[in-house]
Parts: sequence; C-alpha cells; structure tokens
Amino acid sequence: SQLMGEICHQTRPREMPFMPIDHEHVLSSRDALVLDRLPESMVVVGSGAIGCEFASFYAALGVRVTVVEYLPQLMPLEDEEVARTMERAFCKQRIAVMTSATVKAVAVDGDGRCRVRVEGKKGEEELVADKVLSAVGIKSNIEGLGLEELGVRVERDKIVVDEFYVFVH
Repeated sequence: SQLMGEICHQTRPREMPFMPIDHEHVLSSRDALVLDRLPESMVVVGSGAIGCEFASFYAALGVRVTVVEYLPQLMPLEDEEVARTMERAFCKQRIAVMTSATVKAVAVDGDGRCRVRVEGKKGEEELVADKVLSAVGIKSNIEGLGLEELGVRVERDKIVVDEFYVFVH
C-alpha cells in the first residue's frame, strides 16, 4: 500500500542536541553523498555501517578522517573480531579511531571550521575539521500517520510486530 511504502522509505538522520545538522558544516549521510567539493578533513561521529562506509570512502579520496565512537569498540553491533579487522583496515587507510569517546559539542568558528569537543580516554580534547558527519543512526518518520488511532502499537519510533510480522495491537 502507499502508506507502507511511505513508512518503509521515509527515514531521517537521528539528531543529537550537541550536534545539530546544518547541512553545511554538520552533515547527514545524504548530505555527504552530494558535497560539491572534497573537504581536507572530516570527523565522523558514529562507527556503525553508515559511519564506517563514509569514513573509508572519504579516506580513499584523500580526506583526513577521524572516527569518534561512544562505545568501546568500532562497529559496536558486530562481533569483536570483525571490529578488530575493521580497525586494522582503518589504520592502513590512516583513519584515526577514537573509541569510548563522547562528543560534547560541535561549534563552527569564524573561518567555517568545525570544532568538535570530545571527551575520551585521554581526557577532553578538541578536534578541528572542515566537515562533521553525523552517523549516529536513523529515525523513522511515523509520527502523525494516525497509527495509534488505528490500534497499531509503536515503541521507540518503531512499529511493534509479532513473530509473523503482523502488527501488534
């Protein structure tokens, strides 16, 4: 149905209050696909599939990339061996990786450079880059569709289904 098509195809990047996406300095994954010129440097916040793909892509194009991940390992949803292999591959690509690191704030200075305040294993530090890619996940666009009025249960931006993928009322 048209409604299901809209639900399946309409997502947006999850925004964090300390890192609002402005589509010029702080980018969503869609923005990162259509840059009109390569930045010299980029901080990628989040090391899931989206963050790692873009980090590798931009590093291959010569961009200095730093990946910042809140959790203790790169690609936190994968097993440790996969994460270690990816970290070795990133090292070969000269991608800097900061795990167990929290982005506290992103600000744009007068020169248009992004100043990323990160608290990590070595304390607080500031990273400076041309662009910041917010790769902290996506959020579904299911608000305002009237699902609750139809009796469809929604939890944490997701439609609840049973083991047969039938809507749970």
